[in-house]
Amino acid sequence: MSYFRRHYSSLWSYALILSVSAFTTSCFAMSRMPPAQVIDSNGIPCFAVTDEAGTHQGKIQLFGLSVTEGKSTNWQTLPKEKWAFIIEPQGNSIETSPQNCIRYGEAPVTAKVRQDALPLQPYHLYVVFIEARPIDGAVAQLGYGAEFCVKPTSDGKVMVQMVPWDLTKKRWRYEVCTSPQKEVHPSLK
Repeated sequence: MSYFRRHYSSLWSYALILSVSAFTTSCFAMSRMPPAQVIDSNGIPCFAVTDEAGTHQGKIQLFGLSVTEGKSTNWQTLPKEKWAFIIEPQGNSIETSPQNCIRYGEAPVTAKVRQDALPLQPYHLYVVFIEARPIDGAVAQLGYGAEFCVKPTSDGKVMVQMVPWDLTKKRWRYEVCTSPQKEVHPSLK
């Protein structure tokens, strides 16, 4: 085997290992991240931080928020950002309550909008990431995430649907965001 071929194949193997580890890390990141809340506010998603453990003692530091499409078109690109803001200058935060809900497209006054809110399409999967942490520093967590979609209702309005975790089947129930025209795989029922 030639020098080039031997080193090229080991380099290729190394790149493959890095790609697989990056992919598996991103797949499991959502399952380890504390959940954000996605609330229906008259058909508009509204985002809040959960405090299931009661550790926030009423206040959090908010650094930013982003909503992206749930899927990337290919492994080489990031999902498209639908709306995002950060608190300026970089490193600053605003103090808020975990119960305060941030409506899609309505950034706090002191925030710099990175991406104006784009229309959300029915039955498309979206991911929200809220960059925040408890003000007392009791938890080192810096982010909260959730997946959601918007769906039309029978009366012609729109509703927001968060993707729930199925405790009995130990999986995310993505079928709640599937269009009725699309066939759902039997394993997801």
